[in-house]
Amino acid sequence: ISAANFSGSHEMHTSGGNLKFDQLDGDIEAHTSGGNIKVHDSRGNITAKTSGGSIRADGLEGVITLSTSGGSISLEDLSGAVSARTSGGGISAKITELTDQLVLKTSGGSISATIPGDLGLDLNLRGSRVHADLRNFSGAIEKDKIKGKLNGGGILVDMGTSGGNVNLSFN
Repeated sequence: ISAANFSGSHEMHTSGGNLKFDQLDGDIEAHTSGGNIKVHDSRGNITAKTSGGSIRADGLEGVITLSTSGGSISLEDLSGAVSARTSGGGISAKITELTDQLVLKTSGGSISATIPGDLGLDLNLRGSRVHADLRNFSGAIEKDKIKGKLNGGGILVDMGTSGGNVNLSFN
Protein backbone atom coordinates (compact mmCIF):
# COMPACT_ATOMS: atom_id res chain seq x y z
CA ILE A 1 0.00 0.00 0.00
CA SER A 2 1.32 3.41 -0.94
CA ALA A 3 -0.29 6.75 -0.06
CA ALA A 4 0.85 10.35 -0.54
CA ASN A 5 -0.45 13.90 -0.07
CA PHE A 6 -3.54 13.18 2.05
CA SER A 7 -5.08 15.07 4.97
CA GLY A 8 -7.40 13.65 7.63
CA SER A 9 -7.53 10.26 9.32
CA HIS A 10 -5.96 7.29 7.55
CA GLU A 11 -6.21 3.58 8.42
CA MET A 12 -4.38 1.04 6.27
CA HIS A 13 -3.88 -2.71 6.73
CA THR A 14 -2.30 -5.49 4.69
CA SER A 15 -1.46 -9.10 5.48
CA GLY A 16 1.62 -9.49 3.35
CA GLY A 17 2.88 -6.31 1.79
CA ASN A 18 4.91 -3.19 2.36
CA LEU A 19 3.43 0.13 3.51
CA LYS A 20 4.77 3.44 2.20
CA PHE A 21 3.46 6.87 3.21
CA ASP A 22 4.62 10.32 2.13
CA GLN A 23 3.34 13.76 3.12
CA LEU A 24 0.30 12.70 5.15
CA ASP A 25 -1.31 15.09 7.61
CA GLY A 26 -3.54 13.76 10.39
CA ASP A 27 -4.00 10.52 12.28
CA ILE A 28 -2.33 7.51 10.64
CA GLU A 29 -2.86 3.91 11.72
CA ALA A 30 -1.02 1.32 9.63
CA HIS A 31 -0.53 -2.43 10.11
CA THR A 32 1.14 -5.15 8.04
CA SER A 33 1.85 -8.75 8.97
CA GLY A 34 4.67 -9.38 6.56
CA GLY A 35 6.19 -6.24 5.14
CA ASN A 36 8.34 -3.20 5.69
CA ILE A 37 6.99 0.23 6.63
CA LYS A 38 8.32 3.56 5.38
CA VAL A 39 6.83 6.88 6.53
CA HIS A 40 8.19 10.18 5.20
CA ASP A 41 7.42 13.85 5.83
CA SER A 42 4.14 13.37 7.73
CA ARG A 43 2.40 15.07 10.67
CA GLY A 44 -0.06 13.87 13.32
CA ASN A 45 -0.64 10.87 15.54
CA ILE A 46 1.23 8.13 13.69
CA THR A 47 0.91 4.45 14.69
CA ALA A 48 2.63 1.84 12.50
CA LYS A 49 3.09 -1.89 13.25
CA THR A 50 4.59 -4.82 11.37
CA SER A 51 5.18 -8.41 12.41
CA GLY A 52 7.83 -9.24 9.85
CA GLY A 53 9.68 -6.23 8.54
CA SER A 54 11.73 -3.16 9.24
CA ILE A 55 10.51 0.39 9.83
CA ARG A 56 12.04 3.56 8.43
CA ALA A 57 10.61 6.95 9.40
CA ASP A 58 11.93 10.41 8.60
CA GLY A 59 10.63 13.94 8.72
CA LEU A 60 7.77 13.13 11.13
CA GLU A 61 6.10 15.44 13.62
CA GLY A 62 3.59 14.46 16.32
CA VAL A 63 2.94 11.47 18.54
CA ILE A 64 4.82 8.61 16.87
CA THR A 65 4.33 4.96 17.90
CA LEU A 66 6.19 2.28 15.92
CA SER A 67 6.64 -1.46 16.51
CA THR A 68 7.96 -4.54 14.73
CA SER A 69 8.58 -8.10 15.80
CA GLY A 70 11.17 -8.96 13.20
CA GLY A 71 13.19 -6.02 11.96
CA SER A 72 15.20 -2.92 12.63
CA ILE A 73 13.89 0.60 13.17
CA SER A 74 15.53 3.69 11.66
CA LEU A 75 14.31 7.16 12.69
CA GLU A 76 15.56 10.50 11.37
CA ASP A 77 14.45 14.10 11.81
CA LEU A 78 11.58 13.32 14.20
CA SER A 79 9.82 15.92 16.33
CA GLY A 80 7.37 15.18 19.14
CA ALA A 81 6.82 12.14 21.36
CA VAL A 82 8.37 8.88 20.12
CA SER A 83 7.87 5.24 21.10
CA ALA A 84 9.62 2.54 19.04
CA ARG A 85 9.86 -1.18 19.90
CA THR A 86 11.31 -4.23 18.16
CA SER A 87 12.00 -7.79 19.23
CA GLY A 88 14.50 -8.71 16.55
CA GLY A 89 16.62 -5.75 15.47
CA GLY A 90 18.46 -2.59 16.33
CA ILE A 91 17.12 0.94 16.68
CA SER A 92 18.77 4.09 15.34
CA ALA A 93 17.15 7.46 16.14
CA LYS A 94 17.91 11.10 15.42
CA ILE A 95 15.39 13.30 17.20
CA THR A 96 15.24 16.97 16.18
CA GLU A 97 12.78 18.11 18.85
CA LEU A 98 11.56 16.13 21.86
CA THR A 99 8.29 17.44 23.31
CA ASP A 100 7.32 14.41 25.38
CA GLN A 101 8.74 10.99 26.18
CA LEU A 102 11.22 9.00 24.10
CA VAL A 103 10.87 5.23 24.55
CA LEU A 104 13.16 2.92 22.53
CA LYS A 105 13.12 -0.83 23.36
CA THR A 106 14.56 -3.94 21.71
CA SER A 107 15.30 -7.50 22.78
CA GLY A 108 17.77 -8.45 20.07
CA GLY A 109 19.86 -5.47 19.05
CA SER A 110 21.60 -2.25 20.00
CA ILE A 111 20.09 1.22 20.37
CA SER A 112 21.72 4.46 19.26
CA ALA A 113 19.96 7.82 19.69
CA THR A 114 20.85 11.47 19.19
CA ILE A 115 18.58 14.01 20.91
CA PRO A 116 18.67 17.74 21.75
CA GLY A 117 21.15 18.40 24.57
CA ASP A 118 19.54 21.42 26.18
CA LEU A 119 16.50 19.63 27.64
CA GLY A 120 15.73 18.59 31.19
CA LEU A 121 15.58 14.78 31.03
CA ASP A 122 14.78 11.81 33.26
CA LEU A 123 17.12 9.11 31.95
CA ASN A 124 16.50 5.37 32.27
CA LEU A 125 19.03 3.57 30.03
CA ARG A 126 19.73 -0.20 30.17
CA GLY A 127 21.80 -2.58 28.05
CA SER A 128 24.86 -4.83 27.97
CA ARG A 129 26.92 -1.63 27.86
CA VAL A 130 25.50 1.89 28.16
CA HIS A 131 27.26 5.07 27.08
CA ALA A 132 26.20 8.72 27.24
CA ASP A 133 28.33 11.87 27.41
CA LEU A 134 26.63 13.45 30.43
CA ARG A 135 27.06 16.92 31.84
CA ASN A 136 24.90 18.44 34.58
CA PHE A 137 23.77 14.92 35.57
CA SER A 138 22.68 13.58 38.95
CA GLY A 139 22.05 9.88 39.43
CA ALA A 140 23.74 6.50 39.00
CA ILE A 141 26.08 5.50 36.18
CA GLU A 142 27.11 1.86 35.78
CA LYS A 143 28.46 -0.05 32.78
CA ASP A 144 25.03 -1.56 32.04
CA LYS A 145 22.68 1.23 33.15
CA ILE A 146 22.28 4.95 33.67
CA LYS A 147 19.42 6.27 35.77
CA GLY A 148 18.99 9.86 36.87
CA LYS A 149 18.29 13.45 35.89
CA LEU A 150 19.98 15.56 33.25
CA ASN A 151 19.68 19.37 33.51
CA GLY A 152 17.35 19.02 36.52
CA GLY A 153 15.06 16.37 34.99
CA GLY A 154 11.90 16.56 32.92
CA ILE A 155 11.12 14.55 29.77
CA LEU A 156 11.43 10.77 30.11
CA VAL A 157 14.09 9.09 27.95
CA ASP A 158 13.67 5.31 28.41
CA MET A 159 15.99 3.16 26.28
CA GLY A 160 16.54 -0.53 26.93
CA THR A 161 17.87 -3.70 25.33
CA SER A 162 18.62 -7.15 26.66
CA GLY A 163 20.82 -8.16 23.72
CA GLY A 164 22.96 -5.16 22.81
CA ASN A 165 24.44 -1.80 23.73
CA VAL A 166 22.81 1.59 24.30
CA ASN A 167 24.44 4.82 23.11
CA LEU A 168 22.91 8.24 23.77
CA SER A 169 24.41 11.38 22.25
CA PHE A 170 23.32 14.99 22.09
CA ASN A 171 23.12 17.55 19.28
